[in-house]
Formats: sequence, C-alpha cells, structure tokens
Amino acid sequence: PSKIKQVQSGGVVFRRVTGTGSRLVDAIDSESSFSHVGIIYIAPSQQEDVFVIHAQPQDGEFVQMETLETFLENATSFAVYEPTYTISDAGLVAAKQAFEWVNKIKFDREFNLDTDEALYCTELIYKAYREAGVDIIGGEFNIVEFPLVQIKEAIYPSLLIENDLFILLYSNEDRETQNEK
Repeated sequence: PSKIKQVQSGGVVFRRVTGTGSRLVDAIDSESSFSHVGIIYIAPSQQEDVFVIHAQPQDGEFVQMETLETFLENATSFAVYEPTYTISDAGLVAAKQAFEWVNKIKFDREFNLDTDEALYCTELIYKAYREAGVDIIGGEFNIVEFPLVQIKEAIYPSLLIENDLFILLYSNEDRETQNEK
C-alpha cells in the first residue's frame, strides 16, 4: 500500500509470523497480536528504499537491516507506526543509532535489559530512542511471569503499541482485533 511508502526514519513496524518464537511471545504477551518489531531506517542517499533494522535469533545472530518488503515477506499480519510530531526528530536520531548497531551488536538471548552488548527486538527500539533522549515506555517495564525464567523486567511488543508517542500509519489487520487480543 502507498501509505507504507510514506513512513519516515524512526517509525516502527510490527509483524507476526508463524513459528516457535511467535508462540513464545504470545505466551508471555497476551496483549499484542504481534511477535516482532523493527525500526524504520531510510538512508539519506537512498530515499526511495525503506529498510527495517531489527534483532532476532537467526541470520547471523547480529542486529540486521533488510528492506521493508523482506521484513514483511512471511508476516501473517503487520502494522506500521510513525513517531508523533513531538518525537519525530528523535526518531531520526534513533534510526541512525540503530543503523550503527547493524552487524555489530548480537541478539540478546538472555533478554537482559541491564546490558548493552546484546539486544532483543523491543530492547533495540527502546534503547535507540533512549540514545535519542526519549524514554518511549515512560519508565514502565513488563514483569516476566514465566516459570524458570530469570528475567525480572522486559519490554513486550504491546508496551510499545500502547505508547502515545507513535501513531498507527497502516495495518493489514483491524485495529479492534489488535486491542482485543
């Protein structure tokens, strides 16, 4: 859709795919219908190309960048959000920060928010914006309540979606469905 091409650096794109990782996210985040998220990056020299920077436990284990089309290729549902005017400048800085992490920062298999040497998908978004001077989750974290998991605080996709700092630009599913889950 043409609206997706109107995105700007710093926007966030959520997706859902089938697989073990999605089922795990579903088990701990019942508030969201999405299992993965990345940040939009538009290179100054390639204005026509929209990229997504994200962290997931495959494809070399590092933060990666791919086209929006590739990121959404196997998605069963997705939504694209743009930063509100109040943080749009910070969005540009956050996207540039995320770009600096591509192929340098590993995926955070321990889901540890206290370290910066590895990142998971929502942590990447949070820390990129934090580097830009904006706390996009307002200091609130999710508490993991899962047997045998040693994580205390985490950031679920729903925490980013519930944020008033981002506006829904496009979704291929009904917004009501997202909120009901």
